[in-house]
Amino acid sequence: MGEITLESRVVGFALATHLGPTLAVSVMAAALSLQAGLGIASLTVFAVALTGQCSVGWSNDAVDAEIDRQADRREKPTVQGRVSRTQLGYAALVAAAISLSLSWLLPWQAALLYTVALGSAWAYNLVLKSTLASAVPYGISFGLLPATVTMAASPAHWPPIAVMLGAGLLGVGAHFINTLKDVSQDRVTGVRGLPQRMGPGISLWVGATCTALVLGLVFSVSHQSLWAVVILTAGVLVLAAVVISALVKAREWAWRFIVVEALLCVAMVLVSGSALRH
Repeated sequence: MGEITLESRVVGFALATHLGPTLAVSVMAAALSLQAGLGIASLTVFAVALTGQCSVGWSNDAVDAEIDRQADRREKPTVQGRVSRTQLGYAALVAAAISLSLSWLLPWQAALLYTVALGSAWAYNLVLKSTLASAVPYGISFGLLPATVTMAASPAHWPPIAVMLGAGLLGVGAHFINTLKDVSQDRVTGVRGLPQRMGPGISLWVGATCTALVLGLVFSVSHQSLWAVVILTAGVLVLAAVVISALVKAREWAWRFIVVEALLCVAMVLVSGSALRH
């Protein structure tokens, strides 16, 4: 392989953040902050979330570099040779330090909750990914996101428990849904988290159940706005499509529909953000 250019290395670092989920979580955190009344402090929340997600993505690819090579995951920057495992490891530590430092620009309650959330995500990468507890960090990290936002508001307060439970279930559901596309590769590399042990069939139903609960829980505190009603209706229709696709064993379509359902869950959380106000 020839010399890696600076442009190629930068692209490699960007891809290794798991760019789509990183941007989605960061924008979601900022949007919730705006709806919770944080105003300009929402920019700080966005910066905290973005650097934290970068650290999680980079640490994940650094830990999995050898596994990704074994599975021949050619979309991975480490397999492509754009960045090395060591480079990603150092970048992850720096990003985590920056993220935690920025979080202390927020009220201490928010910073403390965020520290737990980020530590939970790192625990998944370093320890829990191939254990029966693999879903736990997703529940903790996503579940604490609304609380981190409301604890940064003035006055600091806890969000509705339904929103926290919904956010946590969204994370758990995403964990099960995300593993569906990597079943064959995970078998090759020996990744044995809870979804892999359950198998793709059960994981699909768990993901569908989690997303259905998210829609119901968050809708219950959404003050039944027009958009919330529209999203709930769409969610019911898409969930029906998931069930039908699964029953006729059209797993690829079931996967596509369940991804749409997860996106609707995110939308429901966002349009219900006013419930985060004190």
